[in-house]
Amino acid sequence: MKQLLVMAFAILTIGCGDDYKELQGGVESDVSGIWNTTFGGAVNPLGNEAENAFATLTLKERNGKVTGEYHSTGQITIRPGDLEGTITDGILKGTWKEGSSATGTFEFKFDEAIKSFTGYWKSRSLQGKWNGKRK
Repeated sequence: MKQLLVMAFAILTIGCGDDYKELQGGVESDVSGIWNTTFGGAVNPLGNEAENAFATLTLKERNGKVTGEYHSTGQITIRPGDLEGTITDGILKGTWKEGSSATGTFEFKFDEAIKSFTGYWKSRSLQGKWNGKRK
């Protein structure tokens, strides 16, 4: 009888697939972790391009929802910021904010091995590239 119960639980668990994982509180995906990133190509309305800035980005994903925070690591500083978004088919789209006034959108496309991403950020008046490699 005990073996029958264990077998029934195993069948139910396998049959539930991802639903079972959600019941267990979800799992972190491969995008979670620490990333070395480069912000670059910011072009203001006058056409002036800024130099690259470097930041460490920490991402955490749970059930397709991603949150993160970043801070400068280079000589060109940016304010610390937060981001949140949704990942689908290896593409993370969302919003970022630095303090109470600077906000915008971003999009990252991860490589198949999830070891790097290429992407961009936008604000009301600026935009630029935002690329990263897993630390």
